[in-house]
Amino acid sequence: MLVESIAKQCKDAGVKSIHLFAAESTEGFYNQLGFQAMPANMPGMRYQPKTLTM
Repeated sequence: MLVESIAKQCKDAGVKSIHLFAAESTEGFYNQLGFQAMPANMPGMRYQPKTLTM
């Protein structure tokens, strides 16, 4: 899957977190991949596990 491939490339490059902006209706899709919604005053989603594993 594209998102998993990008997350792996980020991990391999030493990236510690990934932020994205997506339509509200896609939140469930990204939640399943480990992303979490940011607070309302900080739009977007973040993926920041201890180690990126995908």
